[in-house]
Amino acid sequence: MFAPEQLAEQMDSATPLVAATNGGIPAPNGGNNSKSQSTKPGAAKNKKKASAAVNVRNWLRIDQNGETSMMQADKYKLTHKLGVQGRDLRIMDPSLATSYPSAILCREKALVVSLEHIKVIITTNNVLVMNPEDENVLPFITELKMKISQPAIAVGGSFPAALNEMATGKAVMVSRSVAKLETLAALQMPFELKALEVCLDSIASYLNRLTSDLEAAAYPALDSLTSRVTAHNLERVRRIKSRLVRLTTRVENVREVLEGYLDDDQDMKDMNLTAKEQHALQQEMEAQAKSSSK
Repeated sequence: MFAPEQLAEQMDSATPLVAATNGGIPAPNGGNNSKSQSTKPGAAKNKKKASAAVNVRNWLRIDQNGETSMMQADKYKLTHKLGVQGRDLRIMDPSLATSYPSAILCREKALVVSLEHIKVIITTNNVLVMNPEDENVLPFITELKMKISQPAIAVGGSFPAALNEMATGKAVMVSRSVAKLETLAALQMPFELKALEVCLDSIASYLNRLTSDLEAAAYPALDSLTSRVTAHNLERVRRIKSRLVRLTTRVENVREVLEGYLDDDQDMKDMNLTAKEQHALQQEMEAQAKSSSK
């Protein structure tokens, strides 16, 4: 133990050291204060660049002819040019797939579709596909390119018959065939609904394939458990049951989304972006005509 006199001498001898370091306050990082201050602006710039790089994402663009091209777009560009919202992009984020359920959202200029691995933004003339390199998305891209480039008629069966009648050269039927073709042309499905149809068909096929795979694994497991009750067979059945519960939840999420639209006529109407654009254009022309007449 130090005597009071020795303790006072120790404190007096330490006083000059404290006073020599930055006015009595020890400098951080071992007194190398100038170095830490010089690196702060550069660190801030690096953080801004890193945050900007995170917001930029690669998208596969598919146009009406089935032609594809890669593009980069950040959240600001998507939200302002396509009329989607920031939360729409969060719903589509693959890293947050477990936090957000499946969804189909109608916006002013686009349809936002997030169904399992299919995450796309559909406009009146192109489709933006997120994560095009995903192995589950590749079959969907192939099907989408093939189907949207083909003429889709809302009324099936009549179009080939009309062409056949015209090819036979029957003069009496030609006029009727032309009338049918004109009617069918008016009933042609808009591009955005064709793309949405491919999304729904693809996700239904995907879930049906998962169901078939689960069913193929369940029957042998149940047969083994019936013939002999063992810890291995019980664990095997338990894992299949867990898979069944997860798959049922995924199917229920997709079904709830579809039923929500089917039960609301206005939501169904809002999906037709082409009709909304034509209606807005018509109103604008009428307003211009009224103003010019005055």
